[in-house]
Amino acid sequence: MRISYKFADGTKKDVAMEDEYGTFIVDSRKKEHAGNERERYHAAFSIDDPDSYESQNFCDNGSNPETIYLRKCEGESLSRGLRTLTETQRRRLLKLASGKSIAAIAREEGAAFNTVKESINQARKIMKNFC
Repeated sequence: MRISYKFADGTKKDVAMEDEYGTFIVDSRKKEHAGNERERYHAAFSIDDPDSYESQNFCDNGSNPETIYLRKCEGESLSRGLRTLTETQRRRLLKLASGKSIAAIAREEGAAFNTVKESINQARKIMKNFC
């Protein structure tokens, strides 16, 4: 099976690989694309519409779950937990706690929605052990 890779500089390269690996890559690309499409459909917003989903700031009062959770985890416990996270997990979790949506974080970092979501979920699991 041949898989085509497109690089950031716009070049493309076809790579030959065993069917088992190729099928896995194609399936994972399809799942990622479907997840991105679902997110785009459900979290659509408009700059012209101030009442649209993502243009609202739901975190003005600091009552989003991540902020409440991080407040609960105080002092050394929080510091220890944050030190165990990877740099990426820590950065993404803190952005989420500051009020950004997963979709906004993914766009900002140029990463896939599901990748960011999984990274944050793993960070949450780790942090639960420290609170």
